[in-house]
Amino acid sequence: MRRHLLFCLIPIIFLATTARAEEREPGQPLVTERRALMASISADFIALGKALQGGGDIRRFAMPYVRAIEAKAALLPDLFPKESGKASGLKTRAADLIWEDFTKFRRDAETLGKAMAEMAGIIETGSRLVALERYRKLGRETCGNCHTVGSPKREVAQ
Repeated sequence: MRRHLLFCLIPIIFLATTARAEEREPGQPLVTERRALMASISADFIALGKALQGGGDIRRFAMPYVRAIEAKAALLPDLFPKESGKASGLKTRAADLIWEDFTKFRRDAETLGKAMAEMAGIIETGSRLVALERYRKLGRETCGNCHTVGSPKREVAQ
């Protein structure tokens, strides 16, 4: 349980450190907000994996992370409005590809939400092995649409 708490604290720590950076760089609240959301999704995804590998009831321990990621996926498109990329002068690491094909980006965010809804259905069955098998594919099928997954150097879309 302590590990789950630790993964929940990661986004809070991230927010605290980025808030200080924002004081030095005004006009960056949108970038800070989307970085925090991405860090939160990442922490939830890691915690989901730990919950699936643990010995407890996956419906009880994994489902909150699945639902959290599903809800956060719906927020993604609104955090990347037009004119919020590097061309706008914001200091962002978000890939220009987001705005070049925003329809694809929106579709990718929806794919993440749908994948989490599917994962929720699997978890409801209580089958840890099936859930773990699905979990292992999720990163490349969802996050991998925008990020390089499993590579030491990640291309981030924040």
